[in-house]
Amino acid sequence: MKFTYKFFIGLVIVFSIFGQGLSQSTDFTLCQTYLDSISNSIANKKPLPPTFGNTLLYSGRTLNDEGDVEKCRSLPQMTFVRLTLTLPNNLEYYLGFCMYEVCNAEVMNSNSQLATAELLKILQTIKDIFPHQQDIPKPPEFQVNLTEGDNQTVITYVPYQEDTQSKATAGYIIALFTIVLVSTCSILAPILKLLQRKKDKAILQDNTRYQTQINYTQGATSTSMISQSNSQISRPSHTYSGPQPSVSMTNGNTVSQVAAATGRPKKEPFWWRVVQCWNLPDNVKKMFTLKSNNDDLLVFNGIRSLCFMQVIFGHEFYLHMNYMSNPQDLMIIQNRSFVLFLFSCLYSVDVFFWLGGFFLAYVVADEKQQRNFSMKKPVKTAISFLFAIINRVFRIFPCYFLVLMFYWRLSPFVGSSPTWDVFMHGAALCDTRWWQNLLFIDNLFPGQGKKCVPWGWYLSNDFQMFIFGMILLIIYQNNRLIGKISVGVCFAVFQSVSIYLSFKYEFMVPSNIQALSLDHYYEDYYIKPWARISPYFVGLFFGILYKEHQFDKAKNKCNGILTKMQKFAGHSLGKYIFYALGFGLWMGLVFAPHQMQVHGNDYWNADFQHFWFGTCRTWYVIATTCFMIPGMLGSKDLIAKFFSNTLFAFLQRLSFGGYLTHYIIILFTLWYSKDAVYYDSENLIGMFFSEFFFTLIAAAIVALIIEIPIMNLAQILLGGRKPSSAPVQKLERVKLEELTQEGNTKSLNINKSQISDNESSQISNLHAKSITVQSKQMQQN
Repeated sequence: MKFTYKFFIGLVIVFSIFGQGLSQSTDFTLCQTYLDSISNSIANKKPLPPTFGNTLLYSGRTLNDEGDVEKCRSLPQMTFVRLTLTLPNNLEYYLGFCMYEVCNAEVMNSNSQLATAELLKILQTIKDIFPHQQDIPKPPEFQVNLTEGDNQTVITYVPYQEDTQSKATAGYIIALFTIVLVSTCSILAPILKLLQRKKDKAILQDNTRYQTQINYTQGATSTSMISQSNSQISRPSHTYSGPQPSVSMTNGNTVSQVAAATGRPKKEPFWWRVVQCWNLPDNVKKMFTLKSNNDDLLVFNGIRSLCFMQVIFGHEFYLHMNYMSNPQDLMIIQNRSFVLFLFSCLYSVDVFFWLGGFFLAYVVADEKQQRNFSMKKPVKTAISFLFAIINRVFRIFPCYFLVLMFYWRLSPFVGSSPTWDVFMHGAALCDTRWWQNLLFIDNLFPGQGKKCVPWGWYLSNDFQMFIFGMILLIIYQNNRLIGKISVGVCFAVFQSVSIYLSFKYEFMVPSNIQALSLDHYYEDYYIKPWARISPYFVGLFFGILYKEHQFDKAKNKCNGILTKMQKFAGHSLGKYIFYALGFGLWMGLVFAPHQMQVHGNDYWNADFQHFWFGTCRTWYVIATTCFMIPGMLGSKDLIAKFFSNTLFAFLQRLSFGGYLTHYIIILFTLWYSKDAVYYDSENLIGMFFSEFFFTLIAAAIVALIIEIPIMNLAQILLGGRKPSSAPVQKLERVKLEELTQEGNTKSLNINKSQISDNESSQISNLHAKSITVQSKQMQQN
């Protein structure tokens, strides 16, 4: 029987922790007897009873190896138990055991020290039988200094996680009700619109038929018959429910004019417009409508899409390190040049901050907005400022709330695996922290890396930076020079704060995993706005300059910096200098640390590394700015066309929903799996494409059922416009004109002989009433 002891290597190091003070528990007696029997049978080379063999055959053999879980659970009297080894740096490793039922997780977890001692006893027995395996090196992750009594290293035993939670909780009901509500509206809205369209078709056909009869009667009857306007018969009435589209009809009238004759309301009811915000076919058309008001800014689609993909790739790289089948290879993997590109994924978030500052300035620094933020009217300025914040919350909060509730209350019930409790524990952190995320302040609270929706820190930072940026732009709208100086001063101050924190906590250039696992890195630097806001100021300042460039371009002036730069960037040599400068900075920031991969972390001076760490994010967005300048200034070269292509335009449309959902998809694929994945670059790339594909599907769902409908609703509540877009209105107009033409064709086929004198009188009466109504409408118009 071939059996290795690799799965006990981690336990050897922590054995000294539990070597003293072990006390036997009565509940553990049977389990201890069972484990002793295994070691004795192996030592004496006796035949193993079935339960012993099941433990050895179906248990894991290496770190993060769960063993044959399904086979173990199908055997009578056997139970699955997972050992979790938590090291002082919060790194966890897992190992599955197929145990006899007397050694269930509850018994072993309550006697973890004694259980660990018994397992180590089995290890020693195996080592005596297979002495050649003593030369197997220990995984580098376990080469840590552990002292006796170190209470930071914890061993726990966890059972297989079944779906045992009660679903009838308030949070579960709210989450389920919200998803069902928006999904129902998405399905119900087009059905209601289809029913209304059928009614409109019937009315249009009926109106055309009677209009044709009137025209025929006018030519076939005498004036005396027309004067008989007191006929007792009236035109068939139609009950109206729903909106009335105002489109042209073939007889020169509009449907709104017919509405006056039929008693229809001229304006769509509010409830109808709200429901139609969730019209799924219309929202699909909007999702694929990829038009821009400024073609020069299409280059941002490319950089936004690529950074979105980098975010997913980076999170995949870091999260899958928590559950890999070859942890002993991690130190080897992290010294490859390919990993430096994965480290550079950290910069992608700073590019999003830069984009946020740029587009805020692009919208608010407009001359048309100056009257809304004039300090001569402080009340109006305060209202405009508050309105901008409300509009921002209105567009972000619903999607964020929906994803948070799904992750917190629904997602724990969609999976089951030996490590699914890790996923459930992460979702359970929202039990006490959910309000921090919904108020966009979760990044300001300490949590030792344990956050509800741990990727939500970006939204909180972005919202806080948005408020700060609005204040600076209000200053700019009242005095441009002081406004730009204020942005520059704030940049210098907060860039200095970033450098100070880097020196204070001795942050090093990220060339290996250890550089990113320092105690203060995440809590005191990575998620704090005062440490990450410098790229936002760069984007804000650049957005102001670009807006001034547009003013100069409209007025044929040449005063702005970018306006003067446009002449240089317009030449082939000039624009390629910008491209080379931006690309060179990118490559230097990403791959220069390779020297430390080869020669060690001390190859660069420590102070230089601290300064590099504090400024590298700013240099990265400056490089991005240089690379974007030619395309923004109107260049149509191959690089600008690549970044402006339609595919990137579509991907950036899904980037917000994709950011909200990608982390859940990665966590699901990570902890739902019953086997750890072999960690290498090829597998990472393969997993990236599959997770990216499912992220796009999830992002499209979020966009269709909540993001686009909320934008439609914002136009009704905040913008005062109908949510339907121009292409949709045009399509509806064409369809109604087709219906009208169809009605005219059918009405012209009416047999004139079927119209009696009585009907002619009735039609004449109707015609007279129609003339009266039309004259009143003309007077009103």
